[in-house]
Amino acid sequence: MKKIVYVYLLLLGLTPMELYAQKAKDIRVEVADEIEEGDGARVRRLIPKKGIKHYDPYVLFDDFSITPPSGFPDHFHSGFEVITYLVKGKLEHKDSRGNQVVLSAGDIQCFATGSGIVHSEMPQGTEEVRGFQIWINLPREFKTVTPGYEVVKASDLRSTKISDQVSVKTIVSAGATVRTKAEVLIQEIEIKSGARYKFVLPTGYTGFVYVASGSATIEQKILTTGSALFFTSQDLEVLADQDVIVMLVSGLPLGEPIRRRGSIVK
Repeated sequence: MKKIVYVYLLLLGLTPMELYAQKAKDIRVEVADEIEEGDGARVRRLIPKKGIKHYDPYVLFDDFSITPPSGFPDHFHSGFEVITYLVKGKLEHKDSRGNQVVLSAGDIQCFATGSGIVHSEMPQGTEEVRGFQIWINLPREFKTVTPGYEVVKASDLRSTKISDQVSVKTIVSAGATVRTKAEVLIQEIEIKSGARYKFVLPTGYTGFVYVASGSATIEQKILTTGSALFFTSQDLEVLADQDVIVMLVSGLPLGEPIRRRGSIVK
């Protein structure tokens, strides 16, 4: 019987190992919840939501929009790192350690909340603000460190033009300007309609691909703005059904308990 199965697989052009690899490619599609957060800010929240408390090492993923004078007034954080990537407008950050800066489109703010910090994020001017905020769990030994803070300007980010149809901006990685305590890779990829792009990730990385705008087909699943494909494989191919911008959010799981209570992660 085993010989018959093996011959059948060969006729299909598959070896048993290739068939196993296909079955092992665990993927699922999720749609972000649309909610109100802070003081009137609109958020597409992918993590956490029903069925997804977190996705190690990620604790939160928000695609936010703010129409002045709404925003995020003073609030407390501890136990994780925050990445804020602004794509439109201006956003002012103030915190209890005396940091104050205005982010412009393309800038990145990164800080380790560590033992605890109070901060606010409010729009500057009258233009609508849009961006992404991502919380990354801090490894246990860094939970109580003194909060650290940095801003990287758009001009200092590494962007690679793969072809006339594909460009990749690396937001966070081991070799990028912005680094985190956990091993992660976050990229913004712009793909022209009809073009393809293949992600090849480091061994052991898991994560998701979020559609920021446009439409794409990933692993035979059609995704539109606000939806994401979660994966556990090391390679995925994206076909742009129209001009599309996707966020690749991936990393090496810490394998540590994540106990979140509001904006505190222990």
